[in-house]
Amino acid sequence: MIELIKFKQLIFEYITSGSNIKTIIEYSFEILNANICFSNLDHSKTIHTSFDNIEKIILKFLEKESYISKGINDKFNNNLTKVNYCTYDNIIIVPVLYNYSCIGYLFIKCEDFNSKSDYFSYLADACGILFSITDSNTYNYADKSINRLVNDLIDKNIVENNFIKRIEKTKIARYNKYKLISCDLKEKNYTQLKEVLIIINEKYDLDVFFHKDTLLILSDSATNFDIIQELIDDLHKKYSMFFCFSDEFNDLFNISTAYQQVKITAFFAIYLQHLSKQYVYDDYKIYEAICNIPSKIRNNFICNAYYKMDNYDKLNSTEYIKTILIYILYDKNIVKTSEQLFIHKNTLFYRIKRINELFNINCDNNKELFKMHLAFIIIKLNSIELDYSKLN
Repeated sequence: MIELIKFKQLIFEYITSGSNIKTIIEYSFEILNANICFSNLDHSKTIHTSFDNIEKIILKFLEKESYISKGINDKFNNNLTKVNYCTYDNIIIVPVLYNYSCIGYLFIKCEDFNSKSDYFSYLADACGILFSITDSNTYNYADKSINRLVNDLIDKNIVENNFIKRIEKTKIARYNKYKLISCDLKEKNYTQLKEVLIIINEKYDLDVFFHKDTLLILSDSATNFDIIQELIDDLHKKYSMFFCFSDEFNDLFNISTAYQQVKITAFFAIYLQHLSKQYVYDDYKIYEAICNIPSKIRNNFICNAYYKMDNYDKLNSTEYIKTILIYILYDKNIVKTSEQLFIHKNTLFYRIKRINELFNINCDNNKELFKMHLAFIIIKLNSIELDYSKLN
């Protein structure tokens, strides 16, 4: 029988060349002398198998579907570190996991399973990766290379390096916590970006690459935090660069989503003229959501209190709109709000009291403040030339 390390290497080559589950199962069947099939959880769309009598096996499985689904899943979920397979009618059933969830099962008929359990454990993880990236309608992977799967964002070396880290152990140590970081200039300068790329490669051990004239860093968000902060400080000082962070993601196959997040973050940071050196996508999700509302109905989401306050300010030369905006932006901090407005804090208390009396807005009520904040965001987005189509 082939050595485990060689088996891993060959399976990895199959995955990176765009092979499908059926191909990998047939290969494993030949190498391990075991009958193997894969069934996704609904047991209806597609079954990949090396069994001759697969119909009989699946019929037995379906007859006790509720028992298998609940009993086996309970066993897997509660004892995953101790139990990674169970038996059913002399067939070994191995869960196929992806993102910590069971997405299907391997059914294996093998005389000496215990001596080959590491192989099947690894095979189950490989199926999890393949199944997660399949076309749900056709289950056809044949034309999908690893580069296409990550939306041409990262070159094969980065994929291989991170994938190999996962398979050094028998079970894939999947799901490091990653962040994608874009390194942006206020005005694009490709020559400067190339200089920055060289600096990063010389000084830091990070995965850095270009995509569509954007310099990107793929960071392990846990271990590289201090390194990233040092890099940000250095590049901001030298090049006035700003940096946009995606949400954390647990798998490289989600990198295309992370790329969209940093694009959106950079887009709003520039358009809204926010002055900082780093921005996070979490702060701009609400802007993205509002921009996806058709402009002709967007103003329907502005609360009535905003219109009343705006009209009152115009008629009476007051600054209640400005006051509550600053108050919201500074998280209801009286000292910082009064400093930004250049007024005494007692004056601010008086204004807050009058806002309650005139417009029935309780400035201690977060729900009411959120409605006003939403109104401010919509008004801001309406007031600038926002070509949101650039993001799509």
